[in-house]
Amino acid sequence: MTTSTTTRENHIQMRKRGFWLKAYLYVSLFTLSLTIFFLSWIFIALMVKPQFQHVGSLGLSNLWWELILDIISVIALVCIVGIWYWKKWGVYGIFCIQILGMLYSFIGVYRYLSYSLVAFNFAANVFWCVVIILVFRPYWRSMD
Repeated sequence: MTTSTTTRENHIQMRKRGFWLKAYLYVSLFTLSLTIFFLSWIFIALMVKPQFQHVGSLGLSNLWWELILDIISVIALVCIVGIWYWKKWGVYGIFCIQILGMLYSFIGVYRYLSYSLVAFNFAANVFWCVVIILVFRPYWRSMD
């Protein structure tokens, strides 16, 4: 008696992470862990030394910007763990965070008045969006 399996079931049975997927996940886990640690450290330092909290041009203090970036980094770490467990929502989340990074780079024009820094940040986010598409495309059917 033979059982028929669909293409999706075959993909789920063959879940093996390739080199580029492993490299992306390991680098992301390492860098996000460091980012969360350092942003939390800066956030605590800004709370302890309030004289460093000058108001930016958008009306938010550096404390709020650090808190927002720290929360986004924690969400990105959760998405990377979701990707590790083959969840599509993790890929969607990381992609949306890259889009938020592009929007944040446009806000940076008003905050830093450095167009070269904003252009570099925008280009880096576009690069990571392309990397996400290229890395996860072969594994998309294997994900839940």
